[in-house]
Amino acid sequence: MNPLPETYPRKMLWVTNPETSFTSGATWSAFSIEITDSYGNRTADNTSITITPSSGVLDGATTKNASDGLAIFNDISCIEARTLHITISATGLSTTLVSEDITVTPAALDHITLSPEAVTLTASATRQFTAVGYDAHNNILSGLNFTWSTVAGGGTIVNSGLFTAGTVSGTYTGTVKAISGGKTATATVTVTPGALSAIKIEDAAGGVGNEVDTSTLSSGDTLTLYAAGYDIFGNYIADQIVTWSGSGICINKLNPVTGTSTVFTTKTAGTGTIIAHHISTADDATGTITVVYSIRSVGPAGGWIFYDKGSYSDGWRYLEAAPYDQSTGIMWDNGTPIKIILSIEIGSGQQNTTYIVNIQGEGNYAAQLCNDYSITVDGIIYNDWFLPSILELSEMFKELQNEGVSGFLNSSYWSSTELSTSMDSANVIRFWDGTWIGNPKDSLNCVRAVRAF
Repeated sequence: MNPLPETYPRKMLWVTNPETSFTSGATWSAFSIEITDSYGNRTADNTSITITPSSGVLDGATTKNASDGLAIFNDISCIEARTLHITISATGLSTTLVSEDITVTPAALDHITLSPEAVTLTASATRQFTAVGYDAHNNILSGLNFTWSTVAGGGTIVNSGLFTAGTVSGTYTGTVKAISGGKTATATVTVTPGALSAIKIEDAAGGVGNEVDTSTLSSGDTLTLYAAGYDIFGNYIADQIVTWSGSGICINKLNPVTGTSTVFTTKTAGTGTIIAHHISTADDATGTITVVYSIRSVGPAGGWIFYDKGSYSDGWRYLEAAPYDQSTGIMWDNGTPIKIILSIEIGSGQQNTTYIVNIQGEGNYAAQLCNDYSITVDGIIYNDWFLPSILELSEMFKELQNEGVSGFLNSSYWSSTELSTSMDSANVIRFWDGTWIGNPKDSLNCVRAVRAF
């Protein structure tokens, strides 16, 4: 460089002024500065000339060496939308030039953002969304009009951007949508349940079960129940801590009695309901729970259920075999062969036994042994036993012995049904093959008592 000495008067003048408005990122129109002597003549020096913005950052060559007293700036740009002016300074000169205000305006719309980008709302709650448009340099564009919509459910939105959550909980990805100038932005809404409004007793945890209405169980089964909490719109909140209670067959059969779930267990048949009580909302109750005895389940007297006629009539539904043999070798009668017309049918064993005992009297024989049998289970005395009829005995063989249940011997078992062709014989079933034959009444055969209830 060859600056003139300070004693030589010099100054800078605009040759071409900067324009006063540019678009963000666009290259400014060229502008130039000259260095003159005191007479206004351009000098020949090549001193360094710098342009400095009042704010922000300029891109391009902001310092240039004058050529024969002239500096041309032709690659300047600014990406930040703002109003600024530039100051021109030169090496060796104490004076400066200042431009008029220059406005940098945003470029064309490039993208949109939404605020919030994701939000969690309780069912039916509201939230204001805001959309902002930007150019490629992230300058905000004002005055844009946005069209709002929901595209994946979860609620509704009006043109002001006010969103109202729906009543169904869930995560609705990208559901809130704003459009302007062909550009789109989306936001995700998660709808959560509202306040606890109801308890429902269900058969699975976590709100995925079915509400327990009427239910039929077999004795010995267990039923696990859960107290599911829901809001007013039916959205699952969480399993709730409740107090469990029961009626009928369900009384004192629940464990635990406090908690989010309970287990109902019973060995006896009957009906009842289960109730869940919550301190802040209404109770819920199951429908009628019916417990029935299944074949080969343990009966109330500790024996084995081997017959179910499907419903109660004549005071009974089930036949229960005693838990063990009452004898492994005893005669059918008391030694007095008297012909009695006795039934073979299911349901006639009790009547047969009563006839036999009334006619034969006291003694040590099959019907009397069954009639006298008594067992106590859970404090209850069961003394209503009888010698089974031949068809009852046949069911006992089929459902118990044939299925390996209840410890029968491979021996013959007495029925309470006489052989129709002889007063001296009664029917037995061979429990090794199920054959139904007659045996003399003074034979020694096994006995397994039965009760109807």
